[in-house]
Amino acid sequence: MAELINRKAIFPGKDYLHQLNLITDALGTPSEEDITHITHSEALRYLKTLPKKKPIPLRVLFPKATPEEIDLLSKMLVFNPAKRISAADALAHPYLSGLHDLSDEPVSNLTFQFEYDDKEITEPMLRKLMYEEACAYHSDMPPF
Repeated sequence: MAELINRKAIFPGKDYLHQLNLITDALGTPSEEDITHITHSEALRYLKTLPKKKPIPLRVLFPKATPEEIDLLSKMLVFNPAKRISAADALAHPYLSGLHDLSDEPVSNLTFQFEYDDKEITEPMLRKLMYEEACAYHSDMPPF
């Protein structure tokens, strides 16, 4: 949503450390409580060494945003994922009222898992996987 409003990437980091800098530059330094979910030891160590930063007001970051957009963004752009607005609550937000249809918004009881999150994927493997994905939509493509 933030990227649609500003028409550019919000945190276009060159690597995860640069991206953490961009995030903390915008949202401020997260509290100790808000970084307890981080399991990547280097990222956690790096975050703890950063100087304390105050958040930039969302009105400054998104000068073209409406008050309703700012309100929804303030609930979405939260460092701690446990404190972010849920998808169901976001759909009920006034900004999305024109799209909200409780009778057509099923909720799954299953937790979504990215099965590749815990796998080490090399560049050649990634290329092959991307090609196979494209083949699934374009049957005329030759096999990899």
